[in-house]
Amino acid sequence: MSLGRRQQLDQNGIAYLEGVPVEAVRTPAQVATTSAVGVRASGLTLVGVITILIAIWGAVIPFIGPTFAYSADGSSAWNMNNAHLVLAVLPGAAAFVAGLAILVVAPRTVAGSGRDVLSLAGLLGLLAGAWFVVGPLAWPVVSTATHYFVPAAPLRELGFQIGYALGPGLLVGISGGFALGWASRHQIASAAWMGMPKHLARHAVTATTVAAPANSQPLAVTGQPLVTGQPVVSE
Repeated sequence: MSLGRRQQLDQNGIAYLEGVPVEAVRTPAQVATTSAVGVRASGLTLVGVITILIAIWGAVIPFIGPTFAYSADGSSAWNMNNAHLVLAVLPGAAAFVAGLAILVVAPRTVAGSGRDVLSLAGLLGLLAGAWFVVGPLAWPVVSTATHYFVPAAPLRELGFQIGYALGPGLLVGISGGFALGWASRHQIASAAWMGMPKHLARHAVTATTVAAPANSQPLAVTGQPLVTGQPVVSE
């Protein structure tokens, strides 16, 4: 593997690429964790797609469900009312925005940017998912209706709950929690690459796949890169 430039490891255990510190490589476990960031970032794309699909389902199911005898509130197909707007369209739109934001920022998180947007998208997804679940229960409190779901047999009512509320809510909430957790977990790793030139940030993950020698001894940091140590990557 060659990055086109000589990379060296100084006596402080810091890897330098073109005179810029790439990563503090201490142990093989740390190397494995850092090199996996790219794989986990690619998983955000899948999370974004799933969130968008579930958001669309949650927003449109009250309108298309009655066409195949699946109307939780007894409405006809394509009937817009306050319940559908507040309990389906609004949380579905919020979840769609969250999924789209996750999808857009996923490629940028490896280089350390986009974490704030990812955190906001995750929080929005959590809120949308929570409202999908709680909204039908709270609807008699915030409106004059006595209920949202029509009385039905236990199994059919469970189907309404899963398709209209619990299913979309839990899936969107899990996606939002994953985005929040990803942004928080990789904050420290991403910070190591912030401020690095873009052409070096692209190599940050692959450059850290080289472990530090076991006999390297930490010294006081002098503020200047020590590039006279053992070379770890050469042209």
